[in-house]
Amino acid sequence: MARILLAAPPNPELIFNYASEENRIWRQPENQRRLRYSAAFPKAAPGMWVKLV
Repeated sequence: MARILLAAPPNPELIFNYASEENRIWRQPENQRRLRYSAAFPKAAPGMWVKLV
């Protein structure tokens, strides 16, 4: 994931359709600042739909 972020256009947004222990690291504000991205997580379980265009 970090390699993808480093090659991405400026300020990419990562969209997660559910929160888990494995993707928790991407929610941390210090990681978002350091790698210059934002992350979106569902507000409640069971998750959210992501429409791909």
